[in-house]
Amino acid sequence: MNVTTFSNIPVKRQILLFFTKSHWQFFLALLITLFLFFHIQAWSFDTKNIKAIVEFSVFLGFMAAIMSVLALSGSIAFGYMLQYMSAANSDRKRVYSGLQDYLFKFGDFVDRLEEDDTSGKRNDLVKNSRKVIYWMSKHTLQDFPIKGWDVVNVDLIKSTEGYWDGAIGEEQNNKVLMHLKRIEELITEIATVSIRQIWVHIFVRPVIKIFVVLVISILLTLTAYIFSGIPRQLLINVGPPFVSILTILFFYELGFSLRQEVKATLDFVQYEKE
Repeated sequence: MNVTTFSNIPVKRQILLFFTKSHWQFFLALLITLFLFFHIQAWSFDTKNIKAIVEFSVFLGFMAAIMSVLALSGSIAFGYMLQYMSAANSDRKRVYSGLQDYLFKFGDFVDRLEEDDTSGKRNDLVKNSRKVIYWMSKHTLQDFPIKGWDVVNVDLIKSTEGYWDGAIGEEQNNKVLMHLKRIEELITEIATVSIRQIWVHIFVRPVIKIFVVLVISILLTLTAYIFSGIPRQLLINVGPPFVSILTILFFYELGFSLRQEVKATLDFVQYEKE
């Protein structure tokens, strides 16, 4: 079995993934903020003489703008995530229900096949068909994606190869294989929808981070409003760049996740190698 590790990922993709990690995002934001702060202070730090880059009113306006963007984008992303999750759950239940209906239809076909068999030539075909139906019927929705389908349908495929009774036999074989193909398509569709549900967990992270930055912005603004003097001057210098960089990185992560989801869903579209 091939195991994909971080070292096996192309360098360009490693760089793209690097900016989606929470600890590196906060570290990078903090590092750039400290660089800008000491640059503003002419690379000297005196707690009694901290220069504010802008007036307090400008600081409040900037933080209000950032919080507005975060609140709006967070609300939209949260709504999209809920809609996406609801659609994935509904599609999974719908396809599973369709699979159960089709198994019932396949069972009726097998019953008619057995009733029309007067020579006993279809015994293996009927037995292995019912084996597939029973194996599929015992799995609940929570069991999907399932393993073992390729093993279970082998005997039935061999039965169609072994049963041959003129044109009628060929027609029955083709119908059995057609049913098998449709069942396999439904199993694959459930697996695809299940993968979509996994993407919900990937979307949750950047959405939560957006609200975390919103909370940080509110706390920084409230602290700067309550306190005056050195604490306010310090927050005016470090607050805007810190939350701005975090916002950029989290929006990048959200866009990166959306792109990966689109590529996974539209697997028939050819993309350039990253």
